[in-house]
Amino acid sequence: ISFIGLLGYWCIMSWIPSMLRADRGMTIFASSMWFIIINVGCMIGYLTFGVVADRLGRRPTFTIYWLAAMVFAPLFAFYALSPAVMLPVGFCLGISMGYFSGYPMYGSELWPTWLRATGMGIAYMGIARIGSTFGPMAVGAMADIIGVAKAIGVMASFYILAVILIWAIGYETKGKSLEELDKI
Repeated sequence: ISFIGLLGYWCIMSWIPSMLRADRGMTIFASSMWFIIINVGCMIGYLTFGVVADRLGRRPTFTIYWLAAMVFAPLFAFYALSPAVMLPVGFCLGISMGYFSGYPMYGSELWPTWLRATGMGIAYMGIARIGSTFGPMAVGAMADIIGVAKAIGVMASFYILAVILIWAIGYETKGKSLEELDKI
């Protein structure tokens, strides 16, 4: 799931400035200003993810944030043509990226104590970084054929795979102590 999360984030966020410059005619400075809006949303998303996960559970919260990212990324790419639309959609896109703050929480609950640091390191900093490395390259290759906005939309659709995986092979850790989770 962290592979897909990093894949999605970097595919979307790496290419938004280019898209705003090429497709919307914005200056480099103007396109960077939208990153401020998106990053303020990210900050809110990071701060709220844990609160929501403690209330609803880890899997439902990841699902909500991933589905929101899957919706708001193409909305921003295709329909945010004016500041009146770009501002709220970009802000909501940023909030949806709050799933990043869930990885250390959920990951530390999934790995047994004796393997926690190694497991998190391999899963998040090893395997997941492959997605953040090659995903933007895939968008670039697709963008040459179908355009940046469509390529962002295609890559955002991968979030559905994360939703399927967390419900198929993940398990809920809400309310369980690390000692309880070590026995699973």
